[in-house]
Amino acid sequence: MMERILEPVEALCDADADTYDRLSRKHRFCLDNPFIGKVLSMGIRQGQALDIGCGPGHVAVDLARRCPNMTVYALDLSETMLNLVRRNAEKAGVGHRVVPILGDATRLPFQDQRFQLVVSLHTLHHVPNPELALREIRRVLAPDGAFLVRDLRRPRSPLVTKTLVNGFGALLRYGSEEKRQYWNSLRAALTPEEMAGHVRQAGLGRSRISRRAGHHLDVARKPRLCAARSAMEAPMKTRRPIAINNSLSHGICNCNCTLCGVNKPGYKGPKEFQPKSVTETLVARIKQAARQGLLVRYVANAGDGEPTLHPEFGERMDMFGDMIRQWDVPDAPTPEVSVVTNGVRLLRPGVLDAFTRNPLTLIVSFPTPDPESYGMLMSGDPRRGPALLKHVVPGIREALKLYGQGRIRRVQFHISPPDRDVVRRDFDRTLQFLTTLAREAGAETVEAILFPATANRSGLIRSTVKGCDMYADLIRRYNGKRIGGVQVRLSLSFQRFFPRIREFFDLLRAYDYPCTWNAQLFVTAAGDSTCCNDQAVRNPMGNLLHASLPELMANKERHRPGRVCAGCDQTPDKITGSRLFALFGRLAMLKLRRAEAKSTRTAPGLPALEPDGM
Repeated sequence: MMERILEPVEALCDADADTYDRLSRKHRFCLDNPFIGKVLSMGIRQGQALDIGCGPGHVAVDLARRCPNMTVYALDLSETMLNLVRRNAEKAGVGHRVVPILGDATRLPFQDQRFQLVVSLHTLHHVPNPELALREIRRVLAPDGAFLVRDLRRPRSPLVTKTLVNGFGALLRYGSEEKRQYWNSLRAALTPEEMAGHVRQAGLGRSRISRRAGHHLDVARKPRLCAARSAMEAPMKTRRPIAINNSLSHGICNCNCTLCGVNKPGYKGPKEFQPKSVTETLVARIKQAARQGLLVRYVANAGDGEPTLHPEFGERMDMFGDMIRQWDVPDAPTPEVSVVTNGVRLLRPGVLDAFTRNPLTLIVSFPTPDPESYGMLMSGDPRRGPALLKHVVPGIREALKLYGQGRIRRVQFHISPPDRDVVRRDFDRTLQFLTTLAREAGAETVEAILFPATANRSGLIRSTVKGCDMYADLIRRYNGKRIGGVQVRLSLSFQRFFPRIREFFDLLRAYDYPCTWNAQLFVTAAGDSTCCNDQAVRNPMGNLLHASLPELMANKERHRPGRVCAGCDQTPDKITGSRLFALFGRLAMLKLRRAEAKSTRTAPGLPALEPDGM
């Protein structure tokens, strides 16, 4: 049996990190991917995970990418390697959920029982005393957590070592230096007997040691059955970060938009301002969910009414501002919080002040600068357009001025209500108008958001605009361009809620009836959870005063179409105009049929959830 010989310490700390990164990329297919697959099979897909000896961070980044509700701490001895982790995580779009940590595997800088999952790939052979590293894994691992350590297995003779080096080196086209490093790593690895002794001395009960292909060893402990489904996981299947639409003023508005059910004769929903207790509970629920691993990406104070009409608008914005400033969940990104307004009251005392003293995003609905069209869309009366714009435009100008001075965090424009003919006809004029205001106010950027589809508020109104328009031609023509020296940035509304396509299709996995209108949490003034289209609150699906956010999401996931959905012309099977939405619609209806068939086979004593409105 060959004696264990540790690798030189300088090889760990002073190696060319970029060279090591390129070498690691060679291992992705044959080493990293199978390791990630084994980790995922353990069933821990949210919460906090630790990758010990992360190197350039490929395992940590892949784990975060495949587990949207997980935060991964990537620990390494080399600050240079951690810089690569940051770069790779940002490139993969998970920089907010991969946390680089400088530290030693034998002295982990974490409190006891911190992590639901601990992983380590090709690190243990670098550690002079592996037992210390294994003891640290036991210390930081939650009692019902899982861990997987995979490392090289030391060959029994120099001949086997040479055979492995030459064979594996030829497969991956190793150079002489890479072969030398591989030889040293094999000589520093443990035998199965040595590994078993260290695991036993470290007190890692329920662990299993197994030989793996490529002359590797696994040390693993799977979670207990109850651990794989935590208290949060049990009711909720959604993995993606969610958004919340909060209705500060429900059914109360100073406009009468053509595509809104509020102020219409058939509206019989609530007309109320949100009590302080509901706003306070919402803020608390957001923090609670973040600690549980459910990320809230975005909170829009919009809902079914004009939020600036709330008599305590400034105080409510201070509550969200305090949430952002005092965010105490370090392993979860701070949610973006916005206010969507028609802009009529921007110059009222205290309204813009709420944005200058709080890090909030101001979003103004602005479909067109044409007075008659503006009046028709915002009030149903083209004659009111000039008077409305007389109130709105000075407020936009002042907001852009404060934005240009850096006193307001962000200003955006919803090109809505989205009457497609008006949007397309006036789009060039709209951008010219907004960029002129921005230039005069000293702002360098105008951000505009387009709406591919229009809602009919579950039958309260009927939209003549059918199907979807992704505005691909307008985005190609204007996005990133400068108009009068002001840069234009365009995006689609659903990109804020589904920035990645795989999140969009997460609905198909999690929901019995996958529908984009019901995909996020919509909170009424009273705290009820409803579908975005259910303005009249005819089918509440729980209330945040009595249920956590994961519980409310679970109710949405089990929702089946009933009388409220019957009045909606934007259900998945009715949306046309986009290949993506058409495919999604077909898959959504297939998922619904499967869920309904499963319900008919429900065992006696386990009643299926009833459809809404029945």
